[in-house]
Amino acid sequence: MLVRLPYDKCGRYTFMPQIAPFFLDRGFAFVVQDVRGKFRSEGETIAFVREVEDGADTLDWLASQTWCDGDVGMWGDSYYGFTQWAAVAAFTTSSDFLETSRAAYRERRDLLVGGLNELGLTCATPAGAFYAFPDISRINPDSREASEILLNRAQVATVPGAVFGPDGEGHVRFSFSTSLETIQGGLDSMRRNL
Repeated sequence: MLVRLPYDKCGRYTFMPQIAPFFLDRGFAFVVQDVRGKFRSEGETIAFVREVEDGADTLDWLASQTWCDGDVGMWGDSYYGFTQWAAVAAFTTSSDFLETSRAAYRERRDLLVGGLNELGLTCATPAGAFYAFPDISRINPDSREASEILLNRAQVATVPGAVFGPDGEGHVRFSFSTSLETIQGGLDSMRRNL
């Protein structure tokens, strides 16, 4: 089982040490790899750009190991879910996989960022992540309290910016790694309930 991620394979918050026994107890090898340029991996990190090539190289390497029967599964969500799909793209005949994915995420990003800005939650357009990080001081300057307000009043789940360090305070993280309908529904709920 392969997981490729940009969030530090040894970090507490990725839970890989807790997830590994699930696969190991079922007879799988469990391989976790930091993507290019992150943590223990060499090279330069450029989100999305090398994931097809790097994923294919990793799959080829895994399949060639003496302990591998040639069947390799992949697991992940968020950005590391994308890395799994990107690796698979290297072995498909469809040449427009990446552009189709980029276009879909660009549309989701633009919907969320535009909606947040319309609501007065100032938000810059993210360049390479699945997350928007608006200023939420209009709701509450304390990001934990703002996250609670968003959840309780609008049923919109966010991550308080404070968990990302002192510079994150005053912001919350929204994910746009979901459907357009879910993003629009969340924005509509915020318009009605905030």
